Amino acid sequence: MILLSPYIQSVLIVESIIFLLCLVGLFWAVKISLYFNPKSTISKQYNLNKKSYLVATIIKFALIVKLLLFLFYIWTMDTISEIVPGAMCAAGIVSATEFGPELLMIKLLILFGLFAWLLLHSLDINEVDYPYTKLKFIIFQPICILIGIELFMEVYHFMQISTDVPVHCCSVVFEQSSAGTASLMQNESLLLILFYSIFIASLIFGLFKKAILFSIFSLAFMFVGIQTLIRFFSSYVYELPTHKCPFCLLQSDYYYVGYLIYILFFIGAAMAVNVFILHLLKKAPKKSFYKISIIANTLLIVILSFYPIIYYIKNGVWL
Repeated sequence: MILLSPYIQSVLIVESIIFLLCLVGLFWAVKISLYFNPKSTISKQYNLNKKSYLVATIIKFALIVKLLLFLFYIWTMDTISEIVPGAMCAAGIVSATEFGPELLMIKLLILFGLFAWLLLHSLDINEVDYPYTKLKFIIFQPICILIGIELFMEVYHFMQISTDVPVHCCSVVFEQSSAGTASLMQNESLLLILFYSIFIASLIFGLFKKAILFSIFSLAFMFVGIQTLIRFFSSYVYELPTHKCPFCLLQSDYYYVGYLIYILFFIGAAMAVNVFILHLLKKAPKKSFYKISIIANTLLIVILSFYPIIYYIKNGVWL
């Protein structure tokens, strides 16, 4: 059984500890979101204020560990593919059960939620009247619920994977379909036009500090970029036209370039989300958020464009 893998056990143990910490935080988060009043001077408010510091510290620690654990989770999926028949990379493990892709989406959703919470926490502790204390603890409650759902799905997912039953390899999982409405997003030319056009739009809106438009186009750049990576750029990384897997990029054969690519995608989008949140709170977004997002997206453009250009220079043809 795959649950006997020390890597899987490590992931589940740490996830369980984080969930327990979040449950402690959830108990007090509900109380604080209901009764916290920084203008009140009664002893109950004083105690809530002290608890808010303690609980915020617990939550902050748990969430930072969660961010690091996500990278270890992806590495673990790739590593255990070696012991599951049929799996060539993490794609086979992720798609091995009906919950696999949804589990990955929930993990990403939690990561964006964590970034939003950490931003609110940073804003709150730097204000005299703690204006976002209630809001940040209200936002934490659905995040905690998602973490619980994630842990349940993770255990179920790994319990369903056997080392005796073959799973699909990435070539099958990401084979190109020619039917259905999804075929529009499999058109390489259309994807490339969208990819570079959205980047230019996000760059312009970022330079002119148009918060809403910048955030929308930066998030769109991530979603379209990942699809373009799968359908077009990955083939040039592998130098094989039929290989379109986003997970094999994480392997040593390709110098682990996938980790850099996906971290840059996340940073670019996360900074854009921060800009959007600050705009909603009627606060001027920090220039550094625009700058970091633009730099991350520009590096992505350079890295991803490098592979087809080098391939063409070496071979004189496109794949």
